[in-house]
Amino acid sequence: MCAQLPRVATPYHWILVQHAADRRRPTNTGRLVAAMVENVEVLVFADRHERFDEMPLRDPTRDYLLLFPAFGAEELLRGHLEGREGRQPTLVLLDGTWRQAARMRRRIAALRAMRCVRLPVAAPSSWAIRRAEDPARLCTLETVIRVVALSGREDEARRMWEAMKWIEGRLMYMRGRRPTPPSLAEVRQELSRVPSPWGFGGP
Repeated sequence: MCAQLPRVATPYHWILVQHAADRRRPTNTGRLVAAMVENVEVLVFADRHERFDEMPLRDPTRDYLLLFPAFGAEELLRGHLEGREGRQPTLVLLDGTWRQAARMRRRIAALRAMRCVRLPVAAPSSWAIRRAEDPARLCTLETVIRVVALSGREDEARRMWEAMKWIEGRLMYMRGRRPTPPSLAEVRQELSRVPSPWGFGGP
């Protein structure tokens, strides 16, 4: 499957702060982000064997944005992705369960001090493998796909969305929730009949 995943380039840097307890779960989508997107750096938090290093989150040459829907977070606009004062725009995501993500933000000082943004209102999550209590909460891969779409790269976002739904279909087959594993072509045909989930500007 990995050979058929798209590989997308963006003009900014990505940092995934990934909880150690979630990184090896088959439902984790952070690894798919690293497989599909260039310039992704993964920092593992709560690893018993290695001390967490905050330095990649404190580089003065980078303009950091933490993608997390905290109270008071600004709505992410395309202009945010251009960076400020000549610094490299760097998007930070917390990869784990929602409880783990909230805990990482509280415990990592660099994240507490970071500018926080949230995605514009759009369709609820469609990742059927691991459901959040609030459908407005997206998995890590969905979040990245919508940022790529918001930046004006809708063709790349669509290819990533197709790949995500293809993987979802195969996981559902492995769990006995589909009679056959879908092909990527079948998924593309199915998704061609539905609107993209990043139609920003809902109620």
